Amino acid sequence: MPSIQTKVTSYGIVIDAGSSGSRVQIYSWPSTFTSKSTLPKVGKGGDHWHKKVKPGISSYNTHIDDLAESHLEPLIDHAKTIIPPEKHAETPIFLYATAGMRLLSPGDQQKLLSRTCQYIVRQSNFLLTDCDAHVKVIDGETEGLYGWLALNYMMGSLDSPDKHNHGKGHHTYGFLDMGGASAQVAFAPNSTEAEKHMDDLYSVRLRTQAGEPREFSVFVSTWLGYGANEAHRRYFELLVEEADAKYSLGKTENLDSDERGIIIDPCSPNGYLEDDEPLLGGRTLKGTGNLTECLAKTYPLLSKTLPCNDDPCLFGGVHAPNIDFDVNHFIGVSEYWHTMKSKLFADVVPAGGSDAELDGAAGAGAYDYATFSKKVQAFCARDWSELETAKDTKDIDEDQLKILCFKGSWVMNVLHSGFGVPRTSALTASTTGTDKVVEAATSKGFVDHFKSVDTINGVELSWTLGKMVLYASSEVPLAPTLASVNSSQSLVGYGPNNGNFIPEKLDIGKVVPVIPENDDDSDGWWDDYGFNITTISAQSTLSQRRLPGLLMFAAIFVAMAYVLIGKVRRRKLTFTLTPKRYRRRVFGANTPTRLESGVNLVANAATPV
Repeated sequence: MPSIQTKVTSYGIVIDAGSSGSRVQIYSWPSTFTSKSTLPKVGKGGDHWHKKVKPGISSYNTHIDDLAESHLEPLIDHAKTIIPPEKHAETPIFLYATAGMRLLSPGDQQKLLSRTCQYIVRQSNFLLTDCDAHVKVIDGETEGLYGWLALNYMMGSLDSPDKHNHGKGHHTYGFLDMGGASAQVAFAPNSTEAEKHMDDLYSVRLRTQAGEPREFSVFVSTWLGYGANEAHRRYFELLVEEADAKYSLGKTENLDSDERGIIIDPCSPNGYLEDDEPLLGGRTLKGTGNLTECLAKTYPLLSKTLPCNDDPCLFGGVHAPNIDFDVNHFIGVSEYWHTMKSKLFADVVPAGGSDAELDGAAGAGAYDYATFSKKVQAFCARDWSELETAKDTKDIDEDQLKILCFKGSWVMNVLHSGFGVPRTSALTASTTGTDKVVEAATSKGFVDHFKSVDTINGVELSWTLGKMVLYASSEVPLAPTLASVNSSQSLVGYGPNNGNFIPEKLDIGKVVPVIPENDDDSDGWWDDYGFNITTISAQSTLSQRRLPGLLMFAAIFVAMAYVLIGKVRRRKLTFTLTPKRYRRRVFGANTPTRLESGVNLVANAATPV
């Protein structure tokens, strides 16, 4: 992603408030647009255009007074140093919280969001037109759509579809994201599946620099509780429940007292022991490091047996179009990358980093199930006492080291048992690898079913870019031939095909309207857009709309009071408020001396004035 900085540069700030930490991402784009039929050129000025702080914002729920100084201040101050001061007032800032905050109650969410917005408004001059639109918890579908848009924007598949021809008229890449608390998928189905499942798809509408609308149909879904950390928590609870059930059924009579106090965990390294977790109830967790058993133990966490509204289904009761792996090629980020790129599994991804995976060479740097599973199996089987002192693990945090076996298993189960990613590469599955087939595969960008990445062309792949691409796109005026068209089809934004469309902006240069107070918000769409009339910021649209009404009420009240105070008091009040040099013009040449001397007319009300 190139650096986009000119004398007419626009800036934008997005803070990704995740479950393990918050990261501020700063973007820029030219304020003036060309006539090209390409999307606005959103970029960064360097690696320093981001900053991360830990822990996640949701952790401040129990000590909210520390939120500003230890969490928000470093992020906002960093943005101030990047963006020129004269640009602050016109630079939009958004803080979007994800899975960590979704796990909190609505009341706790609102408390943290309100405090966050207050800090940004008071301590910066960045553009924040409405707290509820700029500082909010976004749902997993929105996060997935932003991620899909960011990925395909960086890959160039949106502007140059001919260079990413996957066959069957398909040219975009699927997006897979796994964080600590949730997992998302977003992809464009093949034309047959798209037509069949049109009501299940989202419409994403952009605008080129020439002002031309561009629309994509995308399936997106989210699974809260299926992120790596939350899945491990659920797995741990499952082990304890199974041990409790075994004990209650009397299946431990043949075990000695020591064995009864042991809970076997095949997903922890061999010989790993843990006994200080309260949930264990005084028992000891013992790792056996058996990948085969670990895969079997973690499989039920996919909840493949949950009822589904319609066929086909993925997992967790989620209906989805069939994934055509002939044309649907997926790129995984976050935990998919962090788990696979561990130096303990170094052969799974290329030494050169994720950029090498996307160089267009067929099969170059592709995820390989056979290699990865062998690496995970070998790691799980290693003795914990050896891992604690080994050279290849000295730089890995112990808390991460002890669950790496589980993470490897969970990633494989989600990919293959959950999404159905084939365990063989596309080339291996369809051909013997002749030069002709390899050449054809290379022309498609890449044909591997799945790759994991962290960066593309040296820039981190983050869903926050998708938000900024939408925002920059919404600033482009419609083409002259379309300017007179009053249609929602010309708006930039996103929304489900069977629901309400969510515009990025309703009109350039205007703040978006608030939800009407009598709206019951039952459809959830205004929630997604972030309006909540119970929270009023210092700069809120709600306050701006109420101000004229308050002024009118005050004027009526003053007029009524003026009439009711009586003739004598009105005359005295009028005399008092009239400047001395004009009094004789108003009251005549014979101005009563009692008025000039301030005599109390109430006491002399019977005296003619």
